[in-house]
Amino acid sequence: MNETEKFETDFTKLVKALVKRLPLILLAALLAGGVGLFALRAPKTIVYKAKVSFLVQNNYAMEEENSEPAEDSGSLKTPSIETYAYVASSPTVLDTVVARSGIPFSSSELKKMVSVSTESKNINVFSVLIQTQSKEDTALVAQAISDHLPEVLAEITSCTPPRVLDFGSVSSAHSGGLSVKGGVLAALAAAFLTACFCAKKYADDEAKGDVELCVDELGTLNAEAVPVSVFRSSDDEETLKKLRSALRLSLSEKSGCRVVGLTGAKPDPEKEALACRLSRSFAQLGERVLLIEADLRDEKSEPGEKLKSEKGLCDILRGSIPAHEALRRIEEESLAFSYLAAGMVEDDSAELLDERKLLSVIRPLEAEFDYILIDLENIGANIDAALLCRELDGVLVFFRDGNCSRRQMNECLTQLSYAKARLLGFAVLLPQKPKREKA
Repeated sequence: MNETEKFETDFTKLVKALVKRLPLILLAALLAGGVGLFALRAPKTIVYKAKVSFLVQNNYAMEEENSEPAEDSGSLKTPSIETYAYVASSPTVLDTVVARSGIPFSSSELKKMVSVSTESKNINVFSVLIQTQSKEDTALVAQAISDHLPEVLAEITSCTPPRVLDFGSVSSAHSGGLSVKGGVLAALAAAFLTACFCAKKYADDEAKGDVELCVDELGTLNAEAVPVSVFRSSDDEETLKKLRSALRLSLSEKSGCRVVGLTGAKPDPEKEALACRLSRSFAQLGERVLLIEADLRDEKSEPGEKLKSEKGLCDILRGSIPAHEALRRIEEESLAFSYLAAGMVEDDSAELLDERKLLSVIRPLEAEFDYILIDLENIGANIDAALLCRELDGVLVFFRDGNCSRRQMNECLTQLSYAKARLLGFAVLLPQKPKREKA
């Protein structure tokens, strides 16, 4: 995989992680938006408005630019409605209005109070809008504009004065209060920061690696401090040796044969392979080892062609054959261990899983072996194996990281704890990666 593919894969995983945390991001945005709505609000104020509209008579409206006046008329073009609006808001006109009306404002102050706009070119109307925070000032300025603006415009433009079309009453409007803009900005900022925090947490988890994540997860589910062995695959020899050493250390105080149960929270095809490899690993130390296939609910293939047998544990429990006739000795180079297959699994096999029946088979064999490893069915959906585990020297729990939920793992540990079984450790199988075909 090249760097571009790796980046795309990581980015996809990051997006999925953020989508899972979307409720948290939205909650943070909602809370921050509510705080910003009130915390950033502006003081409430009342703005008073008045509007004075002026009509410019049609015969004085500006003519088309391409039209020429008659040579003998001697008349000049009159201003357009836009020109009236522009001139009405000029400092010169406002100074004159202030001087003639005697209102206590300067032209610069009046400029902030008034705004001029054209209503319609067709009917030649323009309006002056007055806004102040005082009702009296608004009415005073509106009256001054209504009384003196037409004559001032007439003097400057040398045209007929505009006629007052409408002198609106003074109205009020509230401004300020809750800051919608502030609330939106606060919500966006909170969502962004929360997303960054979640992305940082995801990056930290990825940087920790699979091993640390598994240990952290198991630490929240299991109160006891037990070793966790993480297998990249079932043929991870170095991790297998560490698991073997951990089991030997956990069972060092036990004399005689050590009987260990191998179980899990969910079925996994590699658990049986690991059980077989663990048996070989103990045999490498010169230990006498017996591996018993006791997962009778799931008919599985035996670990290797040499291990296949038509007779096994089921047949012993049914009383068909004695235990020693079903034992098979597996020899590989300089090591050897014994194996007891599941046997002929039939519809009544689940009824054979009574721990008392199983112990009646296991106990007589303890004198012949140093270690007996029992590949048990998964605990969680079935509790039969938990009843047997409490009679053993300890139990090793297998599970596939990423394929076993917290609920399933918690149910498995709860049943083992209820049965008072001794937990020796965890064997964690990392998610299987699909093999890429060679080009």
